Amino acid sequence: LSMMEFSDVWGIGRRTLPKLEYYGVHTPLELADKKEGWVKNRFSTPMVQTWKELNGISCIDTSEIANKQSICTSRSFGENVTDINPLRSAVANFAASSANKLRGQHSVASAVTVFIMSNRFRDDLQQYKNGLTRTLPVPTSDTIEITKAALQIVDDIYIKGICYKKAGVVLSDITEDTAIQQNLFDDIKNRPQRFMLMNTIDKLNHRYGLKSIKLAVEGHDKETWHSKSEHRSGNYISDINEIMRIKI
Repeated sequence: LSMMEFSDVWGIGRRTLPKLEYYGVHTPLELADKKEGWVKNRFSTPMVQTWKELNGISCIDTSEIANKQSICTSRSFGENVTDINPLRSAVANFAASSANKLRGQHSVASAVTVFIMSNRFRDDLQQYKNGLTRTLPVPTSDTIEITKAALQIVDDIYIKGICYKKAGVVLSDITEDTAIQQNLFDDIKNRPQRFMLMNTIDKLNHRYGLKSIKLAVEGHDKETWHSKSEHRSGNYISDINEIMRIKI
């Protein structure tokens, strides 16, 4: 988040920037670090929602937003993560989710940002937060391509021994998928086939449930980084495995 600008965050307009600067808030990370009460006392409800999203609390349905600036998928982990493998698994999931949102709005992205941070509420633990952005050779919504770039960033910014509590993936420089500029240095020569592959995966996941088909690096639902979901509602509509059964 420290590497991002407010122009990359949905819900923060030009009229709000002077007020944020007045209070000494110059980056999305500085806003996320504020207390919820501080934000509520100084800003309107949309800003509070943006603050919650920056802190991994989902309250804005991105599927209903005609977002042309960025797509962010982030989450606070159910448990602290120290090993790089579950961290890579979490980031891979966020990258795949963001890529899926891109395809859902028929868009492509040119840049991938990954941020990771420790538990800022644990003063007894070493604190660390970092983020990095990579520019893609060709604007894309390909899950494999976006995930590969995201994992390269994780490898670059991960520090052993830190207890990580949150991570996120931001896709930016978004354009319509009909306006892709080709690049002579593009490593992917079978782009039409890859597009068809993504389309097929989306159809199968829509039919059989989200994440029915996914990358191996995304891991499984029992990963320690998953948020605790014992009390969540079932996915009765989107996941065939959770359809309610009635005995007669």
